[in-house]
Amino acid sequence: MSLLLLTSSVRPGVRADFGEAIMFEAADLSEAHSPDQEEEARNMESLLHWAIEHSDPEELAKHADKVRTTSMIHDLTEQLEQRRARVQELRQYLDSQVTETQLMKESIALLSASNTTLPVRLAALQELQVLVEPIDNANDLKVLGGLEITLEHFLYGSVPKDHLWNTSDPTEAGWMEADLNIRAAAAHVLGTAAANNVKFQEQLMEVQPDIFSKLIEASLSPYGELAVKAVYALGAMVRNLDFMHQAFESAGGYAALQTIFSSEQSDAMLRVQRKALALYVDLLTNFQTVGSQLDLLNYAVSLVEIEDLDLTEKVLSAVKAALEGPQPSAAALLLERMHAGDMFGMRLHKLEDEGTEDEYSEYLSKLCRQVLDMMKMVHSSTSRDSRVTSDEQRQEGGRRNIQHHSNGGGTEQVDQNNASSEPMLQLGHSEL
Repeated sequence: MSLLLLTSSVRPGVRADFGEAIMFEAADLSEAHSPDQEEEARNMESLLHWAIEHSDPEELAKHADKVRTTSMIHDLTEQLEQRRARVQELRQYLDSQVTETQLMKESIALLSASNTTLPVRLAALQELQVLVEPIDNANDLKVLGGLEITLEHFLYGSVPKDHLWNTSDPTEAGWMEADLNIRAAAAHVLGTAAANNVKFQEQLMEVQPDIFSKLIEASLSPYGELAVKAVYALGAMVRNLDFMHQAFESAGGYAALQTIFSSEQSDAMLRVQRKALALYVDLLTNFQTVGSQLDLLNYAVSLVEIEDLDLTEKVLSAVKAALEGPQPSAAALLLERMHAGDMFGMRLHKLEDEGTEDEYSEYLSKLCRQVLDMMKMVHSSTSRDSRVTSDEQRQEGGRRNIQHHSNGGGTEQVDQNNASSEPMLQLGHSEL
C-alpha cells in the first residue's frame, strides 16, 4: 500500500498521535528496495493504519487537556507552597522583632525602677520621646503607666541627694545639672505627645490640672534646656483648643512671655526667646486678639534689634499676624508709638547691605517689606477713619451751635461748644 493511499484513508479531522516523524519514517520505509526492508515497511504501514483506525480524537484531546491541567495544578501548588513558606518566614521575622509598645514598656520600667541611674534614666526619657511621636503611641502612654511617671520626672526632678536615684557624678553641681536634664527630657516627652493630639492634652489636664502653671514656671528657669523644652510643651498644649488657651492665660502665660522677651541676652536665652516668639505667633494666629496679646508687641518688636535671622523672622511674623488680626488699628498704633517702622527699616537695610544672596535672607527682606507696607496701609486707613470721625464731630458741634442760637444763646456759649469739640479733634490726631 502506498503512502498516498494510506494517508487518503485517514478520516477528516483525525490527528495522528504519532506525529509527522512516524509518517516520514513510513514514507522512507515504503521506498526500501530490499525484501527485509519492504517487509518492515509493510508492517509499519499496517501498524500506522491500525493506530489511526482505532484512535479517538476526542479522547486524545481530553487526555492532552488533562495532562496540561495536571501540570498547571502542580505548578500552582508549588508556587502556593513557596508563598506559604515566605509568609511563615516573614511571621517568624516579625515575631522576633521588638515592637514599639514593648520598647515603651521597657523605657517606662526603667523610669519606674528606683535603682536606675540618672544617665540611664535620661536615655530612657529620650527614647520615650521618639516613641510617642505617633499619635497612637502617645495615647497609649497613659494606658501603659507612662504618663504619671513622666510627670513625676518633670515635676520632681530636683530630688534630695539621698534619694534612691543614683548618679555616677559625686559633685553637687554635676548631680543638679543631670537632674535638670531629666526634667527637660520629661517636658520634651510631654510636648511631643501633646502635639496635635487633643486626646492626650485632655489626659494630661485630667492627671495634672495645674500643668500650665508648672510648665510656665519651668519656662522661666535659668537653665536654658529646661526652659526651651517647657516653652515647646506649652506651645503643643495651647495650640488647638480654646479652653487650653484660657488655662494658659489664667496661669499667667502672657506675663511669662513678657518676662522672656525682656530678659537679658545670652546664648541660652536666645533659644528660649525663639521658642517663645514661635508660641506668640501661634497665639496671635489661632486665637482672638486680646489686650494682653497686643501689649506683648512692644517687647517682641524690640527683639528685632538682635542680629539673629531666626529671631527676626519670628518678630516679623508676629507683627504680620497682629496686623491681620481683628484689631489692626490698635496694633498699628502700638507699632507707631514705639517707632517700629524705623526699626524694621534699619533691619532691612542691614539685610540688604550684607549682600547675601541665599534664599533665606531674600525671604526675610521680602517679609520685612511686606510688613512695612501693611503698617502703612493700616496707618492710612486709620487716619482716614479719624478724619471722618473729626468731620462728623464738627458737624455735630455746628448743629448744636445753630440750635443754641435759635434758642437765644450767646456767643460765649458757642465758643464753649467749639472749645469742647477741639480736644476731641486733637485726641483723634494723637491716636494716629
